[in-house]
Amino acid sequence: MKFGISFLNLHPKGFAALTEAAEQLGFESVWMSDHLVFPVDLGSTPYPGAEADSPGEVVRKTPSMWDRPLFDTTAFLCFLAGRTTTIRFGTYVYVLGIRHPFVAARSFQTLDYVSNGRAEMGIGAGWMSTEFDAADVDFHTRGRRLDECIDVCRKLWTEPQVAHQGEFFRFDAVGFEPKPSPSMRIHVGGESPAALRRVPGAVTAGSPWRTPWRACRASWLRWTPSWRKSGVRAMSWRSAWSRPCATATTWPAGPISAWTG
Repeated sequence: MKFGISFLNLHPKGFAALTEAAEQLGFESVWMSDHLVFPVDLGSTPYPGAEADSPGEVVRKTPSMWDRPLFDTTAFLCFLAGRTTTIRFGTYVYVLGIRHPFVAARSFQTLDYVSNGRAEMGIGAGWMSTEFDAADVDFHTRGRRLDECIDVCRKLWTEPQVAHQGEFFRFDAVGFEPKPSPSMRIHVGGESPAALRRVPGAVTAGSPWRTPWRACRASWLRWTPSWRKSGVRAMSWRSAWSRPCATATTWPAGPISAWTG
């Protein structure tokens, strides 16, 4: 069991001090959340983990967040990496499908490089539809975009030259150097069948915040046989804040992990 700390709900001025203290105390990792923007009007988008006002209520209210501080996640983690030597740095979670894979792949390759191989790429499909609207990206195709982004990133990180003709991204052969270290694992947050399906071909699966542990364990056990058939060789457990994370490794097919709990 490895333990990490989430920066969620912590004032950014405390990130550096917390990271340095966590490293001294033996924590394995710190995790930083990610968004591009917080629209003033969040519409009816349900907030993960939000509580219903009454039993049986379907629509959950989303708290206003437009005035909360946001930073370039990987840039901030690069800054923290320069102040430490052993603790790992992850995103919890990086909204990959709203970005171009060139941008995402370069951001995490840079974090991996400056941290000397201490990067963890935690990604998700995204839940805030109005954020996608503001970025002029179709919210309803975010799952397919995420799958394609994962595919492009993995190729950029492992192949000498990459050309791609997909549904959302198209480009002729490009180079991408240097390659990140094999120690950079990719984690996908989510418990839906689509998220769990991504494990063998890409990286991870998991569950949203505050999901009962027994439900997470059941999902993990259900999908393990198919994951192993796809080349998952090893599994270990880590706990980030109150949410354990099961990690499996297949490289170069892609390190794999699962958010649970």
